[in-house]
Amino acid sequence: MNPNGSDFRLHEIPALPPDVDVRYTAWSPSGTRLLCQASRFRGDPSLNGVYTIRAADGGGLRRLTANPYPPSGNFGGGDIPGESSPDGRRFVFMRAKPGPEPTPDIGQSGALFVENVDGSGLRQITPYGLANSHDNGLAHWSPDGHTILFAGENGSLLTIRPDGTGLRKIPLKTRASASTPSWSPDGKRIVFSSSPGAGPPDIYTARSDGTNLVAVTNTPAFEDYADWGAPR
Repeated sequence: MNPNGSDFRLHEIPALPPDVDVRYTAWSPSGTRLLCQASRFRGDPSLNGVYTIRAADGGGLRRLTANPYPPSGNFGGGDIPGESSPDGRRFVFMRAKPGPEPTPDIGQSGALFVENVDGSGLRQITPYGLANSHDNGLAHWSPDGHTILFAGENGSLLTIRPDGTGLRKIPLKTRASASTPSWSPDGKRIVFSSSPGAGPPDIYTARSDGTNLVAVTNTPAFEDYADWGAPR
C-alpha cells in the first residue's frame, strides 16, 4: 500500500500451494521485487525456503534457498531472509537448525548465510549459535555494503563483513537484550529494540560504534519495534 494507506493490494501467489505461509521481509534496492520466507508447517515441508516475487503483482516467483531443517515438534525452523545488498546482487538470511530430540526447539541455533539473488554462491558467514535463531534477529546490510548488522543469540548486537571476516560486538551501555537492529540511511547510527527485564521492548538509537545511546520510546504497555525510514 501507499504510505497514506491507499492502493492496498493483496498478493496471491498461484505458483505455491494455499497451505504455504508466505511472509515478506525486504524490498530489493530497485523496489521491483520482494524477498520472502515460505513455510509449510504440516505435511511435506520441501517447499520451505527463501523466495523472491515481483512487488507489483506477486508474480515471477523465484526460489532462492531450500531449507534443510524442516519443522519438528515445537521447532519451526526456517530460512529467514534479512535484506538485499545495496547493489542488489546478494542477500543475507538466517538459517535455524534444530537441537536434539525430544525438544529440538530448546536447543535450536542460527547461522547467517549470504547468497546471490539468482540462488547461486551460497556461503555461511557465521557459526551456528551466534546469530539469534528467530525473526527478531534480522540481518541488515550497511548502506555502503561493507558490513552486516545482526542480533546475537545472547541479546547483543554484532557486525560482520559479507565474506565472514571482521566479526565485532557493538558495546552498548545497556544490560538489556537487544533485537531487530537496522541502520540509518547514512550508516552513522543504528536503531534497535531493547527490553529491560521482563518488560516490553522500547526503541533506542546509538552510533554505529555503540556510543551516544538514546532512548526513543518509553511505552510500558506496548512492544515497540522500528526500521529507519529513507531520507527526505
